[in-house]
Amino acid sequence: LGLAMKIAGLRDWRPDVHGHGCGFLGRAADDQRSARHHQHARRDGQSSPVRRLLPSHRGPEEFVGDRGLGGGRGCGRGGGLSYVNRYLKPASATGVDLNDKAIEFCKRHYSEQKMKFFTGNAEMLQFDNASYDVIINVESSHRYTRFDKFLAESFRVLKPKGHLLIVDFRFRHQVELMHSQILQSDFELKTREVITPNVVEALTLSSAQTKKMISEMAPKFLHAAAGQFAGLEGTSTFNKFANGDYEYLLYVLHKN
Repeated sequence: LGLAMKIAGLRDWRPDVHGHGCGFLGRAADDQRSARHHQHARRDGQSSPVRRLLPSHRGPEEFVGDRGLGGGRGCGRGGGLSYVNRYLKPASATGVDLNDKAIEFCKRHYSEQKMKFFTGNAEMLQFDNASYDVIINVESSHRYTRFDKFLAESFRVLKPKGHLLIVDFRFRHQVELMHSQILQSDFELKTREVITPNVVEALTLSSAQTKKMISEMAPKFLHAAAGQFAGLEGTSTFNKFANGDYEYLLYVLHKN
């Protein structure tokens, strides 16, 4: 989740509401701390896109979210959920991922945090109808075989007045299909923003630091692949964002 925020150009973002991502489930706790963080949620005088994604709920909330890279569709190794748990302070949190080994790792690594982890699929969520208030889907849906099924499942598990929050990229020729599937779903479209310029700026500013991290942590034979994955400046991944082949989108969808 932190990496996705960084990629979206949100280096100064600090959480000021209780939220959660789609490999993650939880119930929010104390809402008073939000005011203390609000002043940090601005960049160039504007609220950050991820901050604007999160509805201003009061009182107990439940969250489900999904973040996956590569073939993943969930919480992965739990870093995003841990971030949510530590900084947004939900009363409980649950991670969901397709990969059994990833779930096993999360159960071991985060045993002292109040989080639960389950194997699951974002296109066939194993949760009851009207169970959650918010779904946050960060850089995951571009790997789904049936994005429309994910939308339908999200609508099913959300409570009335719940929100589905999506931050993800598509090839330019796929943007229209994504948007049409959203319009054809049962959700009400509240917000749509193209944040590709934020992505390009963030990747440019973070490339030197990321390259140093890769050189220190990854075997040399993986440096090129890791650079592509991270979108280092000058890689084909970076260039696809810079020249418009990739479009990075932000959506807020509402269940009436």
